[in-house]
Amino acid sequence: MSINDFLANLHFILFTRDAFVSLFIAFIFGSLVGSFLNVCVCRIPLLRSVVYPGSSCFSCGEPVKSRYNLPVLGYLILRGKCHECGASFSYRYALVELTVGILSCVLFYLFGGFTVTYFYFFAFFCVLTVVFLIDLDYWLILDAVIVPSGIFGLIAGLVVPEKLTFASWIYYSFPGVSNTYLVAFIDSLSGGMAGFLLFSFIAFFGALIFKQEAMGGGDIKFAFLIGVFLGLEKGLQAFLFSFFVGALSLVPVMIFNGKSLKEPVPFGTFMAIGAGIAFFFGDFIKNWLFSLY
Repeated sequence: MSINDFLANLHFILFTRDAFVSLFIAFIFGSLVGSFLNVCVCRIPLLRSVVYPGSSCFSCGEPVKSRYNLPVLGYLILRGKCHECGASFSYRYALVELTVGILSCVLFYLFGGFTVTYFYFFAFFCVLTVVFLIDLDYWLILDAVIVPSGIFGLIAGLVVPEKLTFASWIYYSFPGVSNTYLVAFIDSLSGGMAGFLLFSFIAFFGALIFKQEAMGGGDIKFAFLIGVFLGLEKGLQAFLFSFFVGALSLVPVMIFNGKSLKEPVPFGTFMAIGAGIAFFFGDFIKNWLFSLY
């Protein structure tokens, strides 16, 4: 095989979105990353290294053998139990690996392969996954995850003009603003600031009304991050959907369990779900709502 043939085959695999082998590789890549995200969720809140030592059983401490340390497949082979002591592993590990693998396939298809845009939004969904699970487990949104991710999203967004929305014409109307990448940066910054100000507003007035913390600092920073990655329009959609999902989830609980509005909730989980809805279905929902009028 010549170097040209090799490069042609490599290009086909990496950038042919409807080829089975390409989607399979995208799934394998995503599930491997999902396995690493499981490690991050378990260790970051405990201030442990996510690199060393390797994966081990929580019960007996025995390291997971390499032949079993396979995303999704390893869990099925072991039937969800430690190969040494027989202690059960949570099904969530395999579910996260499977979900991130599927997300990788979807993004691969949407953006035509392993493109810059694919990696940008894949990184975004990795952050959403980590924040969702840590907030669900510990009711924490950690600066160690949010701050570097927000900086990355703001800088890397310069080279992802595909994420621009209808609001772009506003930026182009500014004097001296004509570069597509500059517009992408402004859109990211606008989305981030919109999220920061909106949630700061809710935190301030919520504290006045309920006489307690209504929105944590982590939620405010997370809103900034979501706005940075999604831009102004989809960022605002994400915030709206997060409140809607939160209401749908909490109202029945409050009714049947007698909970109060003053009781704290892990709102970062709803924000992550809202961001995913806005990314995949925001345009469809917006067009549907406009069609009603």
